[in-house]
Amino acid sequence: MADSLREVEHLLDVGRGAEAVTAAGRAAAAFPGEPAPLRLLAAALVEVGRYDEAVAQARAAVAAAPDDVRALVVLATALHGAGRAPEALQAARDATRLDPSDPAVWNAVALAAPDGPERVQAAQRMVGLVPASSVAHNTLGVVLIPQDRAAARRCFEEALRLDPSSAVARSNLALTALRGRPLAAASGFFAAARLDPRLEEARHNLDIAVTTVVDRGRVAVAALLYGCSLALGDYSGTRPVAAPDNLGVVRGVWFAGLAVGAAFTVRALSRFAVPLRGYFGRALRAGGATTFWGVVLALLAVAGSVSMFLPPGAGFDTRRTLLRVAAVVVIGAWVVERRRRRER
Repeated sequence: MADSLREVEHLLDVGRGAEAVTAAGRAAAAFPGEPAPLRLLAAALVEVGRYDEAVAQARAAVAAAPDDVRALVVLATALHGAGRAPEALQAARDATRLDPSDPAVWNAVALAAPDGPERVQAAQRMVGLVPASSVAHNTLGVVLIPQDRAAARRCFEEALRLDPSSAVARSNLALTALRGRPLAAASGFFAAARLDPRLEEARHNLDIAVTTVVDRGRVAVAALLYGCSLALGDYSGTRPVAAPDNLGVVRGVWFAGLAVGAAFTVRALSRFAVPLRGYFGRALRAGGATTFWGVVLALLAVAGSVSMFLPPGAGFDTRRTLLRVAAVVVIGAWVVERRRRRER
């Protein structure tokens, strides 16, 4: 049995959850009623997201060995994954009573408890037991994010100092920058996803960060082009603000505005790390909101540029046309982002 259990543990360590489920299932069938194979089978099922099955196997492991702290921890994790937080917290508390010196039991409490003193104290207790553990500092950071983002950031930085290869800590550190510094957050999520391609959270948040950067650039360029149109007015004859005899000045101001918008875009893209530029390019080629709004901005620039060469009286009202397009850009972006957030 020992060899079978070591095989399952190895498969779990290297992230091969589906294979671990198969190996643990064989071990549980070969040694019916033994708590260790049942516990590892439950852990493997958690790894692949089959939480309800994991709960059943973990309960069987606890029934076979009521004093097995590790089985209670796996049960708490499985219950939490299944969305049964109160039961998960009770299982974690039972584990702390059996062995309060095991940091895993406090990690289980921190995972299952709602935001509040119990959760923070559990994470702090874990750090106190294993101060050199990157996982412990990462857990404390996750707990502190809703209350103190700066303190959470320090925890993630310490977790990375202890284990620079921790993709989870790197992703969580990037999360603290998502609100105010989306470009830095995108770089962090990208680095985390490269460290561990299986980390769904990093890839999900990378999409959000890149979209946020693109949104800010899109709105800024749209505002710049519309501002130019307001300054120029319409020289087609319907508005005499920019008269036809000043056409050279009108064109100069417009194309200077385009140049500034292009420079803004190039500067924003240049701040992406080289590999991240490739990711952005793939997202642009893949279609979706980013591609759509890029096309809208390009059409906005083309429409304004064409109007610079129309003869007087052609009836092309630059200001009104650009106002409508800019309104579509801003309102459309808001609608698209609301839909994306609701789906996520």
